[in-house]
Amino acid sequence: MFVRKVAGFSLIEIAVVLVIISILLAVVAIPLATQVDQRRRAETAKQLDLAKDAVIGFAMANGRLPCPALKVAGCTNGSECFCQAAGVCTPTTTKPPSFPGNCAAFINTTPGLNVGLLPAATLGIAPTDEQGYALDGFNSSNNFIYYAVAENNINGVPNTLTAESGIKTATMSFVAGAASLLTVCPTSALACTPTSSLTSVAPFVVFSLGANAGNPYASLSAKEQANLDNDSTHRFVSGNKADDFDDILTWGSINVLFDRMVRAGKLP
Repeated sequence: MFVRKVAGFSLIEIAVVLVIISILLAVVAIPLATQVDQRRRAETAKQLDLAKDAVIGFAMANGRLPCPALKVAGCTNGSECFCQAAGVCTPTTTKPPSFPGNCAAFINTTPGLNVGLLPAATLGIAPTDEQGYALDGFNSSNNFIYYAVAENNINGVPNTLTAESGIKTATMSFVAGAASLLTVCPTSALACTPTSSLTSVAPFVVFSLGANAGNPYASLSAKEQANLDNDSTHRFVSGNKADDFDDILTWGSINVLFDRMVRAGKLP
């Protein structure tokens, strides 16, 4: 009597097959992750352009640029955050009468806060979290859209761009002739000069921190920290994604702002 042997796989053969499958899955997963990241960055770029248009639209309606939103006591939703009065700043979402343009973000010195967030609730921007803070395309509760506005005093008008009728009072010629507003540097020149900058007269910037938005401020690269600290140089950084930089930033044009406000009858 003959016994037929049943063919099968040895443990070594099974292990080899599993290794091969793992390698194939890894090869497929890397391009897929890249595609997802690219799609989220593209969606975020669209949201930033929409935010930029909304900020300019606000200026057309109100004669000034909006103040940033903050996450501090007194300002706990995505609305503009003002100083309640001159002097010591008490943050509030209630705009003081004859607003002199002293946004709470101009006073705050905590890294990651003094730049501020897009006032999405004021601008009617979506999507937002449940508190009304605008979110970018990375689908994370930490991925807010950030916003900073120039706080220059021009032709004797404090906080010219955010004060009620501030640009009109200072006049377009003086605002256009300002030595600098906000400066945007390329990633290749973090400490750029006006001549080596992408722009040195941006009235405002809007940006996303990218995929690493949840990382602590101290762990960010110097280029990424520059977009949050809003120090006395008022420099920001924009460029292609790299190992030490994945922020997505865009800015408004002072001349486009003038054009839209003139068309809306807010200037000259």
